[in-house]
Amino acid sequence: METIKLKVDGMTCGGCSSRAEKLLIATDGIESVSASHTENSATITFESEKVSLDKVIDVIEDAGFEVAIIGDHLQ
Repeated sequence: METIKLKVDGMTCGGCSSRAEKLLIATDGIESVSASHTENSATITFESEKVSLDKVIDVIEDAGFEVAIIGDHLQ
Protein backbone atom coordinates (compact mmCIF):
# COMPACT_ATOMS: atom_id res chain seq x y z
CA MET A 1 0.00 0.00 0.00
CA GLU A 2 1.09 3.52 -0.73
CA THR A 3 -0.35 6.75 0.57
CA ILE A 4 0.07 10.04 -1.24
CA LYS A 5 -1.14 13.55 -0.61
CA LEU A 6 -2.11 15.54 -3.68
CA LYS A 7 -2.85 19.23 -4.10
CA VAL A 8 -6.21 19.43 -5.87
CA ASP A 9 -7.25 22.81 -7.24
CA GLY A 10 -10.79 23.50 -8.38
CA MET A 11 -12.71 21.94 -5.50
CA THR A 12 -14.89 24.82 -4.34
CA CYS A 13 -17.36 23.09 -2.03
CA GLY A 14 -18.12 19.92 -0.11
CA GLY A 15 -19.88 18.54 -3.16
CA CYS A 16 -16.67 18.83 -5.17
CA SER A 17 -14.60 16.98 -2.59
CA SER A 18 -17.33 14.36 -2.21
CA ARG A 19 -17.42 13.85 -6.00
CA ALA A 20 -13.64 13.43 -6.12
CA GLU A 21 -13.78 10.90 -3.27
CA LYS A 22 -16.56 8.88 -4.94
CA LEU A 23 -14.76 8.74 -8.29
CA LEU A 24 -11.50 7.68 -6.68
CA ILE A 25 -12.95 5.05 -4.33
CA ALA A 26 -14.74 3.50 -7.32
CA THR A 27 -11.35 2.94 -8.96
CA ASP A 28 -9.98 -0.58 -8.51
CA GLY A 29 -6.95 -0.60 -6.25
CA ILE A 30 -7.80 2.54 -4.27
CA GLU A 31 -8.37 1.67 -0.61
CA SER A 32 -9.23 5.02 0.97
CA VAL A 33 -9.61 8.67 0.07
CA SER A 34 -9.95 11.83 2.10
CA ALA A 35 -10.50 14.99 0.04
CA SER A 36 -10.84 18.50 1.44
CA HIS A 37 -12.00 21.51 -0.55
CA THR A 38 -10.90 23.82 2.28
CA GLU A 39 -7.34 22.49 2.16
CA ASN A 40 -7.34 21.90 -1.62
CA SER A 41 -5.95 18.42 -1.06
CA ALA A 42 -6.66 14.72 -1.22
CA THR A 43 -4.92 11.93 0.67
CA ILE A 44 -5.18 8.61 -1.15
CA THR A 45 -4.15 5.12 -0.09
CA PHE A 46 -3.81 2.71 -3.00
CA GLU A 47 -2.29 -0.59 -4.10
CA SER A 48 0.39 0.32 -6.63
CA GLU A 49 0.23 -3.22 -8.05
CA LYS A 50 -3.37 -2.58 -9.12
CA VAL A 51 -3.46 1.14 -9.94
CA SER A 52 -0.68 3.54 -10.91
CA LEU A 53 -0.21 7.02 -9.52
CA ASP A 54 -0.74 8.30 -13.07
CA LYS A 55 -4.16 6.63 -13.15
CA VAL A 56 -5.07 8.18 -9.77
CA ILE A 57 -4.13 11.61 -11.12
CA ASP A 58 -6.03 10.97 -14.37
CA VAL A 59 -9.23 10.16 -12.46
CA ILE A 60 -9.03 13.48 -10.61
CA GLU A 61 -8.13 15.48 -13.71
CA ASP A 62 -10.92 13.82 -15.72
CA ALA A 63 -13.32 15.14 -13.06
CA GLY A 64 -12.18 18.66 -13.94
CA PHE A 65 -9.68 19.34 -11.16
CA GLU A 66 -5.99 20.25 -11.36
CA VAL A 67 -3.53 18.01 -9.51
CA ALA A 68 0.00 18.35 -8.14
CA ILE A 69 1.97 15.98 -5.90
CA ILE A 70 2.74 17.35 -2.42
CA GLY A 71 6.07 16.02 -1.14
CA ASP A 72 6.99 12.37 -1.43
CA HIS A 73 4.94 9.21 -1.26
CA LEU A 74 4.04 8.23 2.28
CA GLN A 75 4.48 4.56 3.12
